[in-house]
Amino acid sequence: MRWIFAAFLAAALCACGAPTQTETTSSTTSVVTNGIEVRNAWASPTPGGVTVSAGYLTIVNHSSDADRLIGVTSERANSVDVHQMSMENGVMQMRSAGELLIPPGGALTLAPGGYHLMFTNVTTPFAIGELWNNPHEWQPLVEERQIDYIRHHVSHIGGFTAARKVAAFVENYEVKFAWHGAPNSPVGSMANLTLDLTNENFGIHEHIDYTPLVEDIFHGALKIKDGYAWISEKPGWGIEVDEALAAKHPITDERPNEFRTKDGSVIQGTG
Repeated sequence: MRWIFAAFLAAALCACGAPTQTETTSSTTSVVTNGIEVRNAWASPTPGGVTVSAGYLTIVNHSSDADRLIGVTSERANSVDVHQMSMENGVMQMRSAGELLIPPGGALTLAPGGYHLMFTNVTTPFAIGELWNNPHEWQPLVEERQIDYIRHHVSHIGGFTAARKVAAFVENYEVKFAWHGAPNSPVGSMANLTLDLTNENFGIHEHIDYTPLVEDIFHGALKIKDGYAWISEKPGWGIEVDEALAAKHPITDERPNEFRTKDGSVIQGTG
């Protein structure tokens, strides 16, 4: 009989990234090692300073030997326990589950109303975005209140107007936004900051410092002064591009910021 160690399960939970319940995303939220697969990992959000969260997942044993879940650790919480929820005499009971068996060729599912992970003193809120831009991917997570932050790259979802609509929609579910900010141009950063200032559910502004050359090309780039980001009061985005200087420094990478899967499919790219 083999044993699942906490370190592997913790790594699987981290690799699964944003929490999800949907079967359509199971292929992108799966980690396999030594015949053990962890799939469909998701957790409840922690809005308004809540520091506890419940986690759910499925562990599949593809090997011919039995295995056991003996413990879980997570970088997102000070402690993680495996609990079992049950109804006894009309009263909901929750107690420590101890070790859980995963039979050979079988699976162990942690789901609402049964076995689950209990995260205590959660230190990192849950977020989704950047690559998850299709509403069919992120909208169910917002509606089910499974995330705390939406993290889209504004240019990937249709620009400023589309981002305002997204911000207004998620506000109904007490979800904040933290637009992806790298690698943004100074124009993109100023658009993000404008969204921050014009929507009440602003959460986090992601900022990157630009090189002196970039600041020389993009006059009016966002500045951080005394701990504050200052928006330009000039017309438009308040940024003027020195096209003559930019022409002296052409882009040499034909596909900048492009990432592909092993089969060649583009998962992110601006080129």
